[in-house]
Amino acid sequence: MKINRGIYKIINKINGKFYIGSAVNIKKRWSQHKCLLNKNKHGNNKLQNSWNKYGKDSFSFHILCIVDKDENLIPIEQLYLDWYKPYEVNMGYNICKIAGSALGIKRSDEFKKKMSIAAQNMSEEHKKNLSKSLKGRKLGENTKKKISEFQNRNNSWLGKKHSEESKRKMSKSQKKRWNKRLIS
Repeated sequence: MKINRGIYKIINKINGKFYIGSAVNIKKRWSQHKCLLNKNKHGNNKLQNSWNKYGKDSFSFHILCIVDKDENLIPIEQLYLDWYKPYEVNMGYNICKIAGSALGIKRSDEFKKKMSIAAQNMSEEHKKNLSKSLKGRKLGENTKKKISEFQNRNNSWLGKKHSEESKRKMSKSQKKRWNKRLIS
């Protein structure tokens, strides 16, 4: 049987910490991880720092679960994240608590600037492909609940009543923004 998609675990054999992820092509994803880690360019600083400290021979790759359909990858990965909690400092290297999400990641100003420039220079074809890849994606109920809790926690200003002075200041600020757009 050919193994393609599933949930995997990268384990540090020295300290026992691990990273859990999902991939449509597990073999290719492990190769991508190793390539980025060896070049010191992996997006996960926790995993990269540990790789640099302990060396590539200190890590092993394990398949936790084979998944039958692409749309089941994220919900099943979320189950593993909830169970093992590899985002906790003493447990593992995952940065996010929610599978397939960047929620909770703190980005440097330099990174934000690079992403902004990349987004501005994105081709129309790339935009269409990105949009197509996200259409029809269904999140599990548990994932939806966690996203909702995160948003409620971080958007605590929603539903609050503003004072008349605050409303006046917001209105003034918006008028300035519109005037700048009209002038330019």
